[in-house]
Amino acid sequence: MNQHVNSSRRLSTASWSVLIACSVILFWWLSSWFTNNEEPEFANTRIELPTPDYAGYKATFIAQQLGVSTPVAAKFLNIMRKKAVPVESLDSALKSIASSHRRTLQLVTNLKPENSQTKLLLFKVRAALEQASFDNAYRYLSQAVHVERGSSKSSIQLILAQMSLNLFQFSRAAMEYQKAIDFAKREKNPAKVAEYQMYLALVNLNRREAGDSLALLKNSFALCQKQACSSELVTSILSSTGKAWLAKGAEIKAIKWFKDALAYKDFASVGNRSLVAGIWTDIGESYMRVEQRKKALIYFQKALNVQLSDKGNSSKLLDLWVAKADALAALGMQDEAFLLYTKALTQELKALKRKHPRAARLWLKLGDLSVDRGEINKALQHYIKARDIRFSLFGPRHKSVAEVWERMARVWSLKQAHEYSIKYYFKALDVYRAEHDKQYVKIAELEDSLGIVWMQMKDYKKAIRYFEYSLDNYRRNYDESHPGVISVTVRLGDAWSGLKQYKKAVFWHSVAFNSYQKILPADDFRLAKLRHSIANASMINKNYVVAAEHFTDALPAYRRKFGVDDKRVAQILENLGNAWAQQGNLNKAVIYLQQSFDLRAKNLGRQHPVTVVTEKNLRSVQVRLK
Repeated sequence: MNQHVNSSRRLSTASWSVLIACSVILFWWLSSWFTNNEEPEFANTRIELPTPDYAGYKATFIAQQLGVSTPVAAKFLNIMRKKAVPVESLDSALKSIASSHRRTLQLVTNLKPENSQTKLLLFKVRAALEQASFDNAYRYLSQAVHVERGSSKSSIQLILAQMSLNLFQFSRAAMEYQKAIDFAKREKNPAKVAEYQMYLALVNLNRREAGDSLALLKNSFALCQKQACSSELVTSILSSTGKAWLAKGAEIKAIKWFKDALAYKDFASVGNRSLVAGIWTDIGESYMRVEQRKKALIYFQKALNVQLSDKGNSSKLLDLWVAKADALAALGMQDEAFLLYTKALTQELKALKRKHPRAARLWLKLGDLSVDRGEINKALQHYIKARDIRFSLFGPRHKSVAEVWERMARVWSLKQAHEYSIKYYFKALDVYRAEHDKQYVKIAELEDSLGIVWMQMKDYKKAIRYFEYSLDNYRRNYDESHPGVISVTVRLGDAWSGLKQYKKAVFWHSVAFNSYQKILPADDFRLAKLRHSIANASMINKNYVVAAEHFTDALPAYRRKFGVDDKRVAQILENLGNAWAQQGNLNKAVIYLQQSFDLRAKNLGRQHPVTVVTEKNLRSVQVRLK
């Protein structure tokens, strides 16, 4: 389970989203405290598993872009690398953390402590922050909390928590928020207790403690029902509860809480429009996860309308265009999706250098959509553009480049250029196999794809070898009921059948069939298809009892899927008749052979060669019966 161990050390996509949400909510409160509700901008960034290589990102250039000093930019870049922020999200992540850094400096400057020693410590904090000496800044702030006895004490405590979040030190942030909660309890301020518990709940989501987060949020909401809280705070608590349910994989419950947040005191109409747009986006993403794309589309459009009317954050606008295009593509509305992807790409290329990771991501999406539209050559052109960008930025051994190799391999396979397909699959596979912390599931998927190509080339021995490699790697992470494991076992049966080793084919198809029976309803066609394969191989193995059993069970599903007059139904009827004839049950054999003959005479005509063979088999059994 190396992948699981590895992933537990890194931030997941959901964790990164929660981090940004936590920062947004905290800054909303801090800003209202100090700066008359001026909100900083935050991008919706994500963290994934691959450890990125930030070649080409120079601290001096980043410092100019972000408006921070070069040492600070270098420190931020090092934090991003250690925390595995993907290159596609690097710019928005740097923008967020730089905004947080500038805001922290401003908040420290605006503090008006009563204690002269606190003033001196805050002066040291500002100097340390300007030199990117975050550990020193944290130490001075910790000292200031202990020294200060006035109203600034709780504010310093919260800044400490925010600094910990900026550095992805979630345990320390949780500790600081707990101190702030204890302070608010001593001050007998339930509204502040509710607020700080919400912040702690969001931090706990980053620590994969969704259950603890839900308990804290429930308590916060209960406090706000007893004590007057602002509508924005209650809405934030409700939407944070939605995020916690989403982290637990309960998308429907998450959607309910998001909608409750918008309904609270008609917040969707009168509340903070940026926060409303964020909740609508969360609802859209939740619906996408449960494959309710039409509903997702409605909420993405609502969020887009807010961003467009308010001329909001450009990166959020681009993300919403892409999210809407993803929903359109999933709904089969390919032309509309293509226009949106193109629009987003055009804006990206205007705003950024042409060789930029986010532009590469959009070229990939355009390539995927072109494949769905059957425009294979266009897809290949889009993938080549994505490859060139990523290759120039990260070199040939990076996972983001391997992602493009894999897509190019699929396109070449669709073009029946199997040699090129194999070449690019191996390029991708080499990258993943060279990783220290191997992603065995990804390796298994690529080995499975290689086996499929070998199957298409009718090189069944190589296909079997790679299917076996794939199965071994899948089993490192999953049990026999996982769809990936079952799919490979099905293909192993197909490959052995291609080699005419039918006993091994029956074995692997039976393994797949038994696994499917545990997870699929009895009328699922995949079960019938496997029954048909097992029955055919059993006929060749002269195991007519097993063949008759599986043909009989497969027949109703084939009739439902293809219709009672379909040629595949006629073939099963003939096979079933032959199986009963071989067992000596001639009465049953005549019944099924007669049905097959009638279908073929109706669909093909009595003179068709296939009909003639069926009639010959039928007459032979009838003669034996007499």
